[in-house]
Amino acid sequence: MNLRELLYMLVNTGWNNQLCECIHHCYYKDSHPDELATITLAYNRVIQELLNIESTDTVFQGDELKDYMIHTRSMIDDTGEEPVEYTDVCLKHKETQDIASIDFVCWEVLVNLKVDTEVGMSNKDLACHILWELTFYGFTNKQVQLQGEDLLREARAIEGTDFAYDNLVTYEEFKKHLTDDK
Repeated sequence: MNLRELLYMLVNTGWNNQLCECIHHCYYKDSHPDELATITLAYNRVIQELLNIESTDTVFQGDELKDYMIHTRSMIDDTGEEPVEYTDVCLKHKETQDIASIDFVCWEVLVNLKVDTEVGMSNKDLACHILWELTFYGFTNKQVQLQGEDLLREARAIEGTDFAYDNLVTYEEFKKHLTDDK
């Protein structure tokens, strides 16, 4: 099933509010305990934006990522005092199994990608982790794209430091790289 189908299934079965509660519980309960209504409104808008993307708009836009899927996996963050398990959401190549960041990829492309998980979880939990990852930099596709451009511009502006930004690219540059390899 792709992301659009996953979201349609949850909305059509009346699970969107439970999905928003899940997002609040997993990601916001400590920092924003009293904002369930605000978070529900924000994520219902995100879901509507994703579902309102025309299928015909994505047929050719997603060709460069046709061999990738949205993938969730269990990871351990052991950088702190105590190891913490978390769910990672990324892009995974269907054949090579290569992993790529999902950050800043246009929602028009992501909405039609197959969803895959190596972690046993419900569709609601799967959508919860994917939506949180997609909205890490903004609650609309346009906000996310602008944040990506700003971050890349700032990284490239750093001069005289040991910061290596050679592997930082915009989604458009990544897309060009994928099509040049063919």
